[in-house]
Amino acid sequence: ELLAAMFFLLAWLFFREGQTLLSGFAFLLSLLSKENAIVFPAVIILDAWIAGGSFRPVMAGWKRFSAIAGVAVGYLALRVWVLGGVGMARTAQYLGGSWTLPQRELASGHAFLKYFQLLLAPIHLAGDYDFNSIPLSNMNDGVAWLGLLLVLATIIFAIAISRRQPTLGFAILFFYLTMLPVSNWIVPTAVIMAERHLYLPSLG
Repeated sequence: ELLAAMFFLLAWLFFREGQTLLSGFAFLLSLLSKENAIVFPAVIILDAWIAGGSFRPVMAGWKRFSAIAGVAVGYLALRVWVLGGVGMARTAQYLGGSWTLPQRELASGHAFLKYFQLLLAPIHLAGDYDFNSIPLSNMNDGVAWLGLLLVLATIIFAIAISRRQPTLGFAILFFYLTMLPVSNWIVPTAVIMAERHLYLPSLG
């Protein structure tokens, strides 16, 4: 996590300084340290969009953004070649990959409530959130829905204020973008949550 975050931030700094080649190299090192860094292209696009107040800076620098995206595509191709797929093997997923999509999404509601609590008051820490530390949820789980609604509300809030308060808007969206690979929203992972996942996102 530390190594990936260091190279991630270094790649971001290089990109802001116009050093696309060095940025791409640092991004690759970040990816090889931890696959969570795959969201870097989205982060720099978000940065350009909010800092510029429109999508024009992104369109104007499409060649530079495409070069960085090319690094991500190359990494994914390498991952498929070496591991046989982009995602985690089913046997390595939480509960052996037996949990359903609704269970994943609802469990993430519980996980994000815990993440929010850890950011605001980092107490009752745990080195391992293993089996049943966050129970799987069903459609009648009001706490899980509360967590998901809070996530949605903060994302909408961040987008709404991005013009008037770009720093705050970017910080919130940065948090969710960097949490995306480990959120279980898109691809299942080996755990429902882990405190180490907050290392880079907490910069937001």
